[in-house]
Amino acid sequence: MAQLEMNHTCIPTITRGALIDDVFALSRASLINASDPYTLIRYLKNETDFVPWTIALSAMNQQEVLLAEQDIILDLQNYFLELILPIYNKIGWTPVNQLTDWLQALLQPSILSIVCRYRYQECIEAAQSIYRNWKLNPTLNQIPANLRSPVYCTIIRGGSRSDFNFLWTRLQNESIANEVMNLLEGLACTEDPPLIVYFLEQHLKNDSIIRDQYVIQSITNIARSPRANQVVWNWIRDNWSKLLSKRGASFGRLSRIIEAVSSQFITVQKRDELKAFASSITNEGTVYRQYFQLLIDRINADIEWIAVNLASINTFFRPNNNSFVVAL
Repeated sequence: MAQLEMNHTCIPTITRGALIDDVFALSRASLINASDPYTLIRYLKNETDFVPWTIALSAMNQQEVLLAEQDIILDLQNYFLELILPIYNKIGWTPVNQLTDWLQALLQPSILSIVCRYRYQECIEAAQSIYRNWKLNPTLNQIPANLRSPVYCTIIRGGSRSDFNFLWTRLQNESIANEVMNLLEGLACTEDPPLIVYFLEQHLKNDSIIRDQYVIQSITNIARSPRANQVVWNWIRDNWSKLLSKRGASFGRLSRIIEAVSSQFITVQKRDELKAFASSITNEGTVYRQYFQLLIDRINADIEWIAVNLASINTFFRPNNNSFVVAL
């Protein structure tokens, strides 16, 4: 850890990524103090390379999911934002030349996405400015292709129904696969419950707009949104038979949706809801039961990890506050 803090470039890039991956894996296995990974990644303020950041962002996302129901979550997000801002300020919104620095070009949208998701005002305003320029001339989308996803998502997350309808109209007229996915990913970022339900319903009603090959991936995108997760979960249970009857929607494909929505389940209540849902549909055989049991086992492991490790995480972020309640 000391070497990372003093001069991280003395350690090869791949090794730095492996260290981040390993320390979070050891924490998940409760083999080290759960706050140790947070100490190790302090050096990220000086990190600029693709591999360590890609691994770190994935680990950060997992930590956010695990602690989403705890009052420590804002401390966690603020800490992560503090670590990310230096690379955000370095990369910025100017498109990176993919020919001369392709790894930074790959990293840029991920950095922009998470900083805007953390409600960093400068990031949000930059996305809004880019979006407004496009809206003035909708037929000419000059947003760089690799920046469209973070722009669309940021606008829809904090935008109006008019913004949602604008992207929805663009989707209806779009035929290029990459742009269709950008638009679907952007629309999936809405946090307005009625719009979430409306968008989900279109996956069953509008084959001409949301074609079959996009349906499963699009619903999983919505399901992984923390603010949309409960709405999606309710909708899945209410519409399971319709999803099954939809052309090409085998359980094998639909299991991706169940996996996505349950990936946010880290409480006893949600685990029990999943158990009840599984019991209502698992009359097809052993494979179904085994699949749901794996999901339930994962949730149980997460619940146990939180109960065991929350105290040390709380101490890391709030060293002078020993009073906390575990939300299970």
